[in-house]
Amino acid sequence: AYISMGSSCCSLLASSAQDSSAGIDLTGAPTQLELTLNPTIVFAAGEDFTLTARVLPALANGAPVASYTEIVTCALIESSVVVSYMSGPLQVAAYKGVATFSPLAISTPGTYTIKCTAPRTGFAAAELTTSTNTLTIITGPARGLLFFVQPTGCFGGKACTSQPVVSLIDAAGNHVESAGTVVTVSLQASG
Repeated sequence: AYISMGSSCCSLLASSAQDSSAGIDLTGAPTQLELTLNPTIVFAAGEDFTLTARVLPALANGAPVASYTEIVTCALIESSVVVSYMSGPLQVAAYKGVATFSPLAISTPGTYTIKCTAPRTGFAAAELTTSTNTLTIITGPARGLLFFVQPTGCFGGKACTSQPVVSLIDAAGNHVESAGTVVTVSLQASG
């Protein structure tokens, strides 16, 4: 259905499935996908975050399309390629036009975007697509130790033939550069 906006303006295509003698519902079918990220665009690898996708109508007044309940899908993109460094729910059914992806985490430091898609319902069969701004994932603070080389060949009072190599790691298991951090290793009897 078209609505005439007067002789000095053009016609507007109504995006609603509701067109009756009582009038046209301009709250409309979904035409936009809006993303909100918390925290914002720089955070540590392995740190939980939340992504919210809101499905909006053509004449967006800030309110999502309340009747929208389709599956919204998100993927992590690095250099135009989908990568698998993001964990958490990657497909979520929208409730009243809102899909909340939480908790999500990205395990590998780098620069990424998150691309989300949702089926468009109503008059157009195309897909709704949008992406976040560029995200910068940094190595997180030291959260643990990892033996890269286990000590071997250790016998009563002599140096081990293979010396241990220990690294500080963040919550996602990434090596943490931390000059001046003292690590103390002690021997304990097994058994």
